[in-house]
Amino acid sequence: MLADALDVLSVADAKAEMVIDFDDTDQLIEDKIRAAVSLIEMETQWRLYQRDEIVVTSLQTVEIFQYPIVDIEAVDGDSSEIAFTT
Repeated sequence: MLADALDVLSVADAKAEMVIDFDDTDQLIEDKIRAAVSLIEMETQWRLYQRDEIVVTSLQTVEIFQYPIVDIEAVDGDSSEIAFTT
């Protein structure tokens, strides 16, 4: 299971692709990877790694736009909370 943006692309893989063999820029590369993954997810509404998310609503019908949805763990008719895994 992917659990972090760095599971999509690791710093080591990015450095290898860019032919960088020193560690001075590791934090900058990590920040860029996280920003890129976040931007892609925001623009496409697709999750690139799996995580648990919770929607709290007072509506009876909820549209979940984060894809792909792997599992809906709990839907409580008396509650306003829906837990799901993307």
